[in-house]
Amino acid sequence: MCKNDAVQKPDEASAKIPVADSVVASYAEVKAPAVVVIEDNLVDRMVTRAQLSRFVAALKASPLDSMLKTEQGPFTVFAVLNPTKMALAKDVSVDENANWPASFIIKGEYTTPTIYKSFSSVRPQTTFTTINEKQITMYDLRDTLFFELHPSNTKAFLYSSDLRASNGIVHLLKFVDR
Repeated sequence: MCKNDAVQKPDEASAKIPVADSVVASYAEVKAPAVVVIEDNLVDRMVTRAQLSRFVAALKASPLDSMLKTEQGPFTVFAVLNPTKMALAKDVSVDENANWPASFIIKGEYTTPTIYKSFSSVRPQTTFTTINEKQITMYDLRDTLFFELHPSNTKAFLYSSDLRASNGIVHLLKFVDR
């Protein structure tokens, strides 16, 4: 994994971090964003990204497509980038379960700063329950936000964050090649 691929933990107000659609802004701007009206729903936001074609195809093949288009939400979607050939060969279970994207959707809207704020002072991590009752643990490791999906223990890191939609937010995850 290349360190430059990951979204870095914002620790200074003047730090530059990649945010929605690769626009670079200071952490202070991310904490207090301007009010922007977005009409695209979560699925519409993901369809335009070629690197999410596998995730979007799985959404469209399940009832999740309708839910993310019609329900008001908010939802947070951790959309998985198309895997590398190595990751794809080792993760057969993803193709066997047509409803696998449900393991990457949680109720509520969680931006990157909100996730970091939810970490305990003792341990830099937090756990969320997905809409299909699976657990996602998020933790900070050397200023990079990592995700561990339970019970499979599949690991991913935050590749791009805070893509806003009318009914929630999308973060892009990249699997860690095992």
